[in-house]
Amino acid sequence: MTDQPLRERLRTALLRARKERDATATSALRSALAALDNAEAIPPETMPAAGAIEAAPLGVGASEAARRQLSDDEVAEILRREVAEREEAAAQIDATHPERAGELLSEAAVLATLVPEGTPRSEEIEAFWREAVRHARFDGVPGYVPGSTLAVVPPPSWSFGGTPEQADELLRLVLDGAKTATASALWDYEAEGEPLPEVGGLGIVLDSEGRPRALLATTRVDVVPFDQVTEEHARLEGEGDGSLAHWRSEHERFFGEFAAHDRGFARDMPVVCERFTVLHTA
Repeated sequence: MTDQPLRERLRTALLRARKERDATATSALRSALAALDNAEAIPPETMPAAGAIEAAPLGVGASEAARRQLSDDEVAEILRREVAEREEAAAQIDATHPERAGELLSEAAVLATLVPEGTPRSEEIEAFWREAVRHARFDGVPGYVPGSTLAVVPPPSWSFGGTPEQADELLRLVLDGAKTATASALWDYEAEGEPLPEVGGLGIVLDSEGRPRALLATTRVDVVPFDQVTEEHARLEGEGDGSLAHWRSEHERFFGEFAAHDRGFARDMPVVCERFTVLHTA
């Protein structure tokens, strides 16, 4: 059960609540699922411009809203906020409408049972995101609309590399302005069932201790065979002497040592080459 995606757990809980005729749980779960649906909708103004056919989702008509897939972390964060909103509303009306306040607290309790325990740094990440929303310039970032659910929920957070030392060293290069690109094995994304990065996607980079240090926005994504990664990309990664030879040597070792898949290393293995810009740092 713990391996079931959080959204599916919500749907399962809703079916059970309806079967048991639990009006409180049914109302809370329907509302939470509706909040997730709203968060997944990409506003029309952020759709690709005319001519950008390769970036447009397939099967989306003029009257349909494009969708994005929320990660489990994003779903959990929205659930936490659904719980908090009910608890805050209950506190505000408890004196004047105690019955309704009790209903809100009951709904909050239903949702709270489905919220995963947060990481020790979750509050620090939320505080970092609030600061970024206030100070960063999001001009040209697709999908970001001030005041929307997506603007409230922190984007995914992660660290570079496969060891604490690599995490801090690569982060330092980013903060120094030397690193504006990264690369990952496509086979890792497939093995872990993770979506590929998209232009406009946001991410919070953590240091080796899990502290949020930089907010990045993806500006370009290319998938190419390992042996066709360009000298320009190697230079933008900012590691070592910046040469393609150094990039190939280090990444052949890295892709072999820290692979999430079991396909080994191959000179023609597909590599996700991602470029990014730094929007905010701590």
